[in-house]
Amino acid sequence: MSWKNRLIEWLRPFDLMWDRLKRHWKNRRKSGSTSPIQLAVYRGFSSLTKTWIKGRVLEDRLIVARNEDSAWRNLVNTYKRFSSREIWGAEVEISLGEKRYHLQTDREGYFELETETPPGFIDPPDIWLHPDVTLVRTPWASIEETIAGEVLLPNRPQFGIISDIDDTIIRTGVTSRLMWRAIYRTILKNAGSRVIFKEASAFFRSMSAYCENPESFNPVFYVSNSPWNLYDLVNDFLALNHLPKGPILLRDLGLPAEPRTDGYRGHKYENIARIFRIYPELSFVLIGDSGEKDTDIYLEITQHFPGRVKAIYIRDVQHRGRTKRVRDLIENSGRAEVKLLNHFGDAVGHAEALGLLDSDVYRQLIEHP
Repeated sequence: MSWKNRLIEWLRPFDLMWDRLKRHWKNRRKSGSTSPIQLAVYRGFSSLTKTWIKGRVLEDRLIVARNEDSAWRNLVNTYKRFSSREIWGAEVEISLGEKRYHLQTDREGYFELETETPPGFIDPPDIWLHPDVTLVRTPWASIEETIAGEVLLPNRPQFGIISDIDDTIIRTGVTSRLMWRAIYRTILKNAGSRVIFKEASAFFRSMSAYCENPESFNPVFYVSNSPWNLYDLVNDFLALNHLPKGPILLRDLGLPAEPRTDGYRGHKYENIARIFRIYPELSFVLIGDSGEKDTDIYLEITQHFPGRVKAIYIRDVQHRGRTKRVRDLIENSGRAEVKLLNHFGDAVGHAEALGLLDSDVYRQLIEHP
């Protein structure tokens, strides 16, 4: 066990004790309260055999975000996002076709379901399914609020795409000294003022659209180390910049609610591996950047799922030390399908040769985004 995991396990009892005290105080204070509750349902995904969906129950912080918001308004909204007031022990019901699943939120307010796909849920089949998710009650009140979730069911895709977000699609600055650029852009920017890397939208859209079935597309999954607190911001950014709609898998900021297993390899690896397991017959393109550990994780994925990675594209963050480390990793791996890029346009010829996109479509999307 690493020193980091040892520290987490040492801190867990204290974190649990603190959460229990907060829960007890909140339940007493909220008894009979009618304060607004937010049921957040994150985009899920499904195959003919497995379905995964996740969400969270929070006290509603009433975040209203607009593209024209000032830096002060962005700061206020960021504070609200990170000072989330999660609800532990809320009862949630998820309906997949005729089957009902009863869940309870954990210490951080999350509920999560991974289950065998009920036949009635995908009949009739549709690319986006809409299960009913109902907040039945909180520890202090009955609610009965139902919203329609979104679950992706790919329809005969040729391949899937799994991508990082920060410094891969969004200019974040994670590699800046003390991460000050990343902090500044997270705190004082919104979905409309964050900057997308040149050609990213055209590259992703041309790959997603390169599908023999004209009524379908190649699915895109966004897997990032950004916290779930930023889900609305990330989702709005992707939509504003015309990135393909897809599940967004982020991470929890707090200590994990349950002990990690000995084989746990980190949030990003585990979520990518889940996608590979849910779609066992699908191959993938993996996209990331040289700023952190994307290359390491993707190369490990190729070892555990041999023959299922069509290509790995790593955007160079132009940091001398990190670029050299990633370049050495690629050379030592001996894998021809791994490419280090200055920008996404560098990958178009390689991707077209592998049958991943049509360069004419890519150029059209560059000229007419």
